[in-house]
Amino acid sequence: MSDLRILWRLAKPLSILHSSLLYLLGLGIAKYLGATLDATSVLGILWVWLVLLATHFFNVYFIPAEKLLFFFTESDSKLAFSQRERSIILTLGFSFLASAGYLSFLLLQNSPVNHNINIFIIGGVLAAIIYAVPPFRLSDTGYGDLLNAVMMSIVLPAFAFVLQHGEMHRLVAMTCFPVFGLHLAMIIVLEFPDYARDVKRESKKLLVQIGWQRGMFLHNIAILGSFLLIGLAVVLGLPAKIGLPSLLALPLGFLQIWHMGRIADGHKPNWTALVYPGVLLYLLVVYLLGFSFWIR
Repeated sequence: MSDLRILWRLAKPLSILHSSLLYLLGLGIAKYLGATLDATSVLGILWVWLVLLATHFFNVYFIPAEKLLFFFTESDSKLAFSQRERSIILTLGFSFLASAGYLSFLLLQNSPVNHNINIFIIGGVLAAIIYAVPPFRLSDTGYGDLLNAVMMSIVLPAFAFVLQHGEMHRLVAMTCFPVFGLHLAMIIVLEFPDYARDVKRESKKLLVQIGWQRGMFLHNIAILGSFLLIGLAVVLGLPAKIGLPSLLALPLGFLQIWHMGRIADGHKPNWTALVYPGVLLYLLVVYLLGFSFWIR
């Protein structure tokens, strides 16, 4: 595998696209409330990408050599852990973080509410370090999965919103907490196919930490709770024209719960039928919420 292909894999482009979707959700809420989008929205998403890239590269750099085999194939791991490759990975990680630092300065110069933005910037950098860098390195534990879900589905849209609106608004919480629940359910679904292997190699992923039975229960509760939160948000003030379209994904949520029930009853798992709808459920709700905000 060439150096460029390895670096492309380390960058995790799907994660970058995921962050962009959630960032647009936050911008959509701000636009719905009357904010005028300006240059800080572009600086903000660039800052998010740079922090994510730094996190990805630091995370792989600090993976113990014996565990890298589970990140790459066996042949790739020999290449990626050469001294030259390690130096490139570390240098790029610091370069992305330094670039994010420069953009932080520009954001603070252009933002009307510096103290709010400051909190998000400091929190984002600290979360990246805690997630990827020893001695914390939560990416090796189930807490890393929880931190990832919180930062991506709650903090990131809130950051995009505050950049444009200035002050926090209850619509952000009404929107992001249901998204967090579905994000958590998606993480559990994605970890199920590799559960046996993860237990064998004593991984500390979230599903391994809580066990497959609790994982199924948490998955089902997270899906039901997310849709209940959307319904409750509509009752408490989230405009029906924003909240109700997302309930179109509810049948897909019931399908996921049904699949989990079949696996719990001993039926042979169909991982494709479980994983892809699980990801689609999350993305569909985020899209429907974001689209509803943007077109109003």
